[in-house]
Amino acid sequence: MKNKKKIRTILGVALITSLMPMSVMAETMDVPFPESTNQSTSKTIDLPNQAFIKGVTVDTGGVSYTQNGRRVTLNVSGGTAVSSQYNSTKYSKYISKTLTNSSNSFPYSESYSDGAGYSGTYYKNGNSYVYSGIYTPYDEKTATDSRSTSPGGSASSLPSSIPYNSGGYSGTLYGGSAVQTGGNYETYDPINAVDTRTFRCGNSYIWSDSSRSWSYGGTYDIDYIPSSISYSNNGYTGTLYRAGVIQSCSAPAPTLAGSYNGERRNSNAGYTTLNYRGTATKPPSADTRVWTVYYSGTVARPSSDTRVWAQDYSGTAYAGGYDSLYKYNVTIDYGLDTEMPDGILTASPTDWTNGNVTITLSDIKDYGESGINGVFLPNGTFVKGSSIPYVVSSNGEYSVIIEDNVGNRTTKSITIGNIDKSAPTATISQTPMNYTNGDVFVELTNITDIGVSGLKEILLPDGESVQTFEDKSFKVSENGLYTFKIRDNAGNESTRTMTVSNIDKTAPTASLTQSPNDFTNGNVVLTLDNIQDTGVSGLKRIILPNGTQVAPAITTYSVTENGVYEFIVEDNAGNQTIKTIEVKNIDKVNPTANISAEHNDFTNKNILLFLTEIEDSGVSGLQSIKLPNGTIKKTFEDISYEVDKNGLYRFEIQDNAGNITSKEYNVENIDKQQPDFDIDYSPKLLNKGPVKISLSNVRDNGVSGVKELSSNMFGVSPPQPDYQFMVNGNGVFTFTVRDHAGNVKTKTLEISNIDNEKPTAKIDWRKDWTNEDVIIELSDFKDAGTAGYSHTVLPNGVIMTGNTAIFTVRENGIYSFDVFDNVGNVNTMDVVIENIDKEKPMVEIQEKDKTNDNVKAIIKIRDVNLKK
Repeated sequence: MKNKKKIRTILGVALITSLMPMSVMAETMDVPFPESTNQSTSKTIDLPNQAFIKGVTVDTGGVSYTQNGRRVTLNVSGGTAVSSQYNSTKYSKYISKTLTNSSNSFPYSESYSDGAGYSGTYYKNGNSYVYSGIYTPYDEKTATDSRSTSPGGSASSLPSSIPYNSGGYSGTLYGGSAVQTGGNYETYDPINAVDTRTFRCGNSYIWSDSSRSWSYGGTYDIDYIPSSISYSNNGYTGTLYRAGVIQSCSAPAPTLAGSYNGERRNSNAGYTTLNYRGTATKPPSADTRVWTVYYSGTVARPSSDTRVWAQDYSGTAYAGGYDSLYKYNVTIDYGLDTEMPDGILTASPTDWTNGNVTITLSDIKDYGESGINGVFLPNGTFVKGSSIPYVVSSNGEYSVIIEDNVGNRTTKSITIGNIDKSAPTATISQTPMNYTNGDVFVELTNITDIGVSGLKEILLPDGESVQTFEDKSFKVSENGLYTFKIRDNAGNESTRTMTVSNIDKTAPTASLTQSPNDFTNGNVVLTLDNIQDTGVSGLKRIILPNGTQVAPAITTYSVTENGVYEFIVEDNAGNQTIKTIEVKNIDKVNPTANISAEHNDFTNKNILLFLTEIEDSGVSGLQSIKLPNGTIKKTFEDISYEVDKNGLYRFEIQDNAGNITSKEYNVENIDKQQPDFDIDYSPKLLNKGPVKISLSNVRDNGVSGVKELSSNMFGVSPPQPDYQFMVNGNGVFTFTVRDHAGNVKTKTLEISNIDNEKPTAKIDWRKDWTNEDVIIELSDFKDAGTAGYSHTVLPNGVIMTGNTAIFTVRENGIYSFDVFDNVGNVNTMDVVIENIDKEKPMVEIQEKDKTNDNVKAIIKIRDVNLKK
């Protein structure tokens, strides 16, 4: 190579020497620029191949250039004008204006002239727009309104429609039905009113000397009893009329010493209560109602347009003038270069390396005249310089290109093969992998150099260096970090590390306790805790006393009986710890006892409960007895306990282990509640009988049940829920109910409202023969009872209520008069009329045959009615 350069130098010198006379004939190129109004301008041309510029001149002004290979750009300026020409748009200015119109209509353009030489055209600039004013389109909407009356006003006073004019909208709104939106107006329906009044009254009694007793003679009023009363309550008023007797007169019978005949009225007043009924009304309230009509309708707003439209215009106005014209001619002096450039390409380092290699291009020369332009690196980058380095990271062939200023190129190449960046490889493992309480072997296998420099050495974990590369096995007896290093000849190093952590030769620890420690009637819980592995393998399992294996954690184990229990704690390396405990405090046997009662018969007295044979069959011993009232006894002899009512009574016997035996006795035979019944009678008003006495809801409020019912009416009767008795006379009646426990309930009922005495009257009529009507007269009406005379029904059905009754008969017959008292007792009084004879007597003469003799006449006289 060096010899070649020397030869090239010699040849170059020779060539230069032989060509020197031709260098005075330099090549030239004229480049003319056309006339232009631009004083500064540029132009690009291409030179011949391998040409380089020696110099550039211009005929006027100045010139500069730039060259890129064959392409040259010439820049001229500062020349002298060679002529001039008129330019109608030499001067210009921006013009604008705005037109307005009441309609949205504008011309596309308008002419411009300012009188100073500028003229042009305005053109629309954008769209037209509203300059002022608004456009309101026609519109319809639904409008609402309302009108209301003053309080108490009439709904009919509100109009059916109203005008609307608001916000530009107008029209008519129509209303619906009026609705009440306020106030109040109430009307009240008549009610059936009831009221009572109590008046003083007295009873009349008649003394009988023979029986030495009083008989009831009726009642009389002390106070005036109106037939009607006024009613006023809660705004309701009206007149109420007598409707019935609620409570009859209840004055007592008088007392009398000695002998007395006749009637006597008692001086002690009684009372009678009357019921009044009628219709009551209430006037309506004041009318404060407010009526409202809601109106609705369609209203319209007419359209209106007050808009003023605007349109912006803009453009350019021009004025004429003269432009200068410039013309240039450029002359280029250039030469030709056909010589190739050269350089020296070297690499460093040349020994094995695990780093990069630097390729250096130096001694760069151009043997022609154009000079060195630059160098293209292997990656295509173009650089300049006298010594150019290039770093490569991998083996291979690398080329650079040297270029001179006219494009001559020389390629220089070099091959790199000493780079080795691949570290050796190997596989590291251990045996065994699981936890163990023995030794572990760390093994290095598959030792390979994947680079090109070759293996150099292996450093074992203990620092020993070996130069053989078969599989390696290294024994370790304790946990730790174990490292192998594999190196090649280029300096690459691989590290293989194994952390041994599965050697564990220490047994785990634990604590075993029980709860509770005192006597118990439940299970005992054994707790294995504080479970720790002081080694590294970790806890594996716990084997319970029943053989079950569980996860290693705080473990509870419930035992139901006394005995010895063993737990095994094992770690993952197989180390074991055994924990043992003896349980002897479990007592699950309940105490025993018997419970009984004094007797089971129904009673209204207290009874005794007996708790006997109290024993503990377990091992802990008796602790206490809890009585039904909560009292705690610590002695265990037989117990007598008195109870005064029914219920469930519980005795609890507890031993020292907490076992509880409950003995219960359900007492159901104590009955201290009186039986009861409801008593009533009807009717309650004065009546002619019979009166019904009703005993209902005969019940025992206790538990023994009703046993019997007794009365002064009928003696003793078996129990039943309801009884009914009919009585025809007044009196005091006693009823007694007895239950099976001996409890008794007695009630007395006095009946005093029966009047079954018939009223009487005095009847008189003419009894001698008559040929006229007979008048029957009834008078002196009396009621032997207490109800009082009411009325008489005549034979023709006419009812007479006065003190006398007169009835005229026209013929003989039987005539019945029914005399009633106020409770319906009737006395039918028959009157036989047989003394009326209204028929004349008859005379019958018997005729004989005609004769001239004396005749004996036979005359028969008879009465056709009763009288003979």
